[in-house]
Amino acid sequence: MASSNPANVGIVVAPHNYLPDAQVQQDLLRIGVPWAGRDFADGRVTSQHQPVATDEHSFIPITQTQHIDGRKLRLLIALNPDYFLNHMSSVLDHADGTVEILRYDGILLMSTNPDESAGSLHEYVVRDLLQGQVEAGALEQDYENDAQVLTAFRASRLYPFVVVTHLARTAVLRPWLTEVKTLLTVLLPVMLAIVFLTIAFYRRQMEAAAQRDETERLLRINATVFEASSEAIIITDAQANILSVNTAFCSITGYTEQEVQSRNPRLLSSGQHDQTFYAHMWATLTQTGKWQGEMVNHRKDGTPFDAHISITRSLNRHGQLQHYVGVMTDISQQKQNDTLRNELNRDFVSFLENTSDFIYFKDKDGRFRFASQTLADITGNASWRDLIGKHDLEVFPPETARIYHHEEFPIFHDGKPLLNKIDPYFDAQGHKGWVSTNKWPLFDSAGNVVGLFGISRDITAQKQNEAKLELAASVFSNSREGILITNLDGTIIDVNEAFSDITGYSHDEVIGKNPRIMNSGRQSKEHYVAMWQDLILKGHWYGEVWNRRKTGEVYAEMLTISTVRNAQGQAMHYLALFSDITMIKEHEQKLEHIAHYDTLTNLPNRVLLADRLSQSMTQAHRRGQKLAVVFLDLDGFKAVNDTYGHEAGDQLLMALSLRMKQALREGDTLARIGGDEFVAVLVDLTDATECEPILKRLLCAAAEPIQFGPTSLQVSASLGVTFYPQGHEMDADQLQRQADQAMYQAKVSGKNRYHFFDAEHDRSVRGHHESLERIRQALEAGEFVLYYQPKINMQTGQLIGAEALIRWQHPERGLLAPGQFLPTIENHSLAVDLGEWVINQALGQMQDWHGAGLDLPVSVNVGARQLQQHDFVLRLQRILSAYPGIQPGCLELEVLETSALEDIDLVSQVIETCRELGVMFALDDFGTGYSSLTYLKRLPVAQLKIDRSFVSDMIDNPDNLAILQGVVGLAKAFNREVIAEGVESVAQGRILLQLGCELGQGFGIARPMSASSFLLWVSTWRQAPPWLESAPT
Repeated sequence: MASSNPANVGIVVAPHNYLPDAQVQQDLLRIGVPWAGRDFADGRVTSQHQPVATDEHSFIPITQTQHIDGRKLRLLIALNPDYFLNHMSSVLDHADGTVEILRYDGILLMSTNPDESAGSLHEYVVRDLLQGQVEAGALEQDYENDAQVLTAFRASRLYPFVVVTHLARTAVLRPWLTEVKTLLTVLLPVMLAIVFLTIAFYRRQMEAAAQRDETERLLRINATVFEASSEAIIITDAQANILSVNTAFCSITGYTEQEVQSRNPRLLSSGQHDQTFYAHMWATLTQTGKWQGEMVNHRKDGTPFDAHISITRSLNRHGQLQHYVGVMTDISQQKQNDTLRNELNRDFVSFLENTSDFIYFKDKDGRFRFASQTLADITGNASWRDLIGKHDLEVFPPETARIYHHEEFPIFHDGKPLLNKIDPYFDAQGHKGWVSTNKWPLFDSAGNVVGLFGISRDITAQKQNEAKLELAASVFSNSREGILITNLDGTIIDVNEAFSDITGYSHDEVIGKNPRIMNSGRQSKEHYVAMWQDLILKGHWYGEVWNRRKTGEVYAEMLTISTVRNAQGQAMHYLALFSDITMIKEHEQKLEHIAHYDTLTNLPNRVLLADRLSQSMTQAHRRGQKLAVVFLDLDGFKAVNDTYGHEAGDQLLMALSLRMKQALREGDTLARIGGDEFVAVLVDLTDATECEPILKRLLCAAAEPIQFGPTSLQVSASLGVTFYPQGHEMDADQLQRQADQAMYQAKVSGKNRYHFFDAEHDRSVRGHHESLERIRQALEAGEFVLYYQPKINMQTGQLIGAEALIRWQHPERGLLAPGQFLPTIENHSLAVDLGEWVINQALGQMQDWHGAGLDLPVSVNVGARQLQQHDFVLRLQRILSAYPGIQPGCLELEVLETSALEDIDLVSQVIETCRELGVMFALDDFGTGYSSLTYLKRLPVAQLKIDRSFVSDMIDNPDNLAILQGVVGLAKAFNREVIAEGVESVAQGRILLQLGCELGQGFGIARPMSASSFLLWVSTWRQAPPWLESAPT
């Protein structure tokens, strides 16, 4: 046997032990009698042949025969009824009924009633249920215990079993009985309430009938009003659908009531209002229950109309929205009338505000009712409304107010108008003007004068024009300038007397003629075309013209031609004014020659040279050629002037100018720019060598003697030459400066020669100048500082002084040593300025140290240029006087660059004078100059400073050691103190002490330091003892 339970595999089971063989072999599902046991696990069947007891576990055998591939197979299933019984018991309590499954033959397969036994026989199935051969049915059964049971069954068509349900009658009727009890509990009070309510309802109906009669009466009245109203009325439901409209609505909109029934009032929308308008309308209606306003709607035919609409919300007695009632009035005509009225008012106000006339209305008391803005403006009022209600005396000055009031008296009393009266007025600034006034009376229906209307037109301009015409006529007749008036075709229609005086033509000779009769022929045809274009486009022309007098003489005139136009702006005449400027032109020519030419030599001067040089540069650039600029200076001209006088010098200049001009080519320029200096511009050069023959001719022309009386005068010339174009952009001034620099080099080289400009040398010079300027800026900006290096007595270890050394605190390059900037200012006045700054700073620092308790001599280096200034002593005294707390003896000046001292006697005298003041001197870097011994002998200095170059090499270089011995010996011989600089080691200090030099300074003692660091160094200085051991005994 095959089985879903592995334990049963291989067991032989006889189906007839469970199911009897069917008499008819059919492949049907067969259900056997329940048996004891769960399955066939023990390999055998129970020995009992009766249905199982109800309290034991059981199974229901089910078989079915299958035919597969000609073989007969029988399928046996052991069905566990507990699963079905548990499910049915959870649905139906066994006290209320049972569910049974039986075979067709009445054998009980399973039941929810625990008192029933599986396998028992229930005959009623065959007898009562299946005898009618029906699949399903129901019947009522009585049991012995008087229990009434409702039984229902259902037989399976496919399988041999039937399902039977037994329900107790009480269980079936229990829900209905519960509901009946509930209904009786509720309905009895309800019936009583109905009786009382019926009585109350009857009374209410009687009252309602009375109210209904009253309501119908009111409704009839409302209906009458509704239909008779001239205003459109719309009634809608709560959803704004139209329920009813009146006749006026139909008349206004063109719709019938049937056409708008159940439609939304939006059908009248004109589309001229946006959603914001309607949203605001509904919001107001929702919040307040009503809304009113104006909107534009359209009729059935599409024509728009203005409407005033009032919408009210209607609520029922419970406060719920029931209707909307709208009342609409056609206000199109009213809006048109308002628009027309506003337009008229606006036009009237605009007229009052924009008219140039003084227009006004006055009442019978003479007070303004309306006035134009022009009247308000001239009286100093911001608006014409400010005049309303005011009298003339409140508006105008007294002198004119009285005039206006007096002339209005006949109008108010006699009704006579005032016509074309010329009156004066004064504006708010006090300027006088004139008006032409007309005033008319205003009458009421009875003919009484109730006011006046006046118009005053400002004729000030007209009066002024009349005055101008009178003045113009006077000017025309009496003007010293010639005046010519022509028609538009140029025909002369009038001239004044001055015209005749200037041209020689009489009035009658030119009337009807064209001004061309005075044409000199000097102006081109294009000149006159441009003149007429200006006259046509601009309305005027101004300029100089050369014309011819009646005598044939040509003269210059300054001419102004203007177009004369009428009030409409149309050209009517041409007016020409001219004056004779012949003498002015001649004078201008003389002045122009003076302005551009040298008065002595008649050569171009500096101004004309600049113009010609600029033009030549432009031409050379355009043609791709070169030009040369030659700066020429006469050698020895000053001696000629000083020896023979200025007349001789002038004769020499005139003669040389002519010769040098002849030495040039045609197209070249020679100019005198002052004194004995000339500049030549040589054009159309292909290369630099092409100009050398010309330069030689110039040298020869300048060197050739001239005769001045019995004396022969002779000079030479030094020429500096530069060329254009160069590698970078140049202007005329730069070229002249380059030529000037080259000329200076020619003089330095021996004169009577030419020298070409050296661009590299120029860049060097410019770089030097830039460096000088940067140092000057640094001095002004306070970028220089002083460092201080101590001086000591190497034998005693005593601090004897300090040397002030300048440093440059450069903002970009950092701290710079003197060697990086002092050579730049040698032989320059800046060296003097910087030297005085150092003295000032050193004295100031000495004063600060004195305040801190340190009194120490300080030495300062002084250059040869500074020392040889003629006022050196005076300037030194001025500096010392600024520091009265410092003794002059504390300042020591070290003389630098002794080889640059030109006047040693003067310097000796300066040093001696300073010694008398208390200031001591020292010779710095002694031994390096070629005349050191001379200086030592002739200069009254107190100290010699041995140059560091000898000290640094004295150990390894016997020659330097010998020089040191000699210098120390010289110092002793001349009774001078000696100090060594550059002491950098103990060994050097020992040798110097052995040589007899006790004083020293250098890195071996201390490096130069700032003033604040120096003060700290002084407080901590202790001499190192090693070189003391070598001190001489």
